[in-house]
Amino acid sequence: MEQGKKQVIHHEIKDMLKNNIRDYMMYIILLVIMIIFTFNTNGAFLTARNISNLMN
Repeated sequence: MEQGKKQVIHHEIKDMLKNNIRDYMMYIILLVIMIIFTFNTNGAFLTARNISNLMN
């Protein structure tokens, strides 16, 4: 019975990832861009003002 529960949970997680892969990739790419800009500007990119502007 325990093995059946694990398979159901594994299947549900797999379906959730498959259905939302576009959203997750968008967040991952945004994070990569933020990291690149942070290294290129020596940390000036991640100031409170810039982050608030990104959220608006």
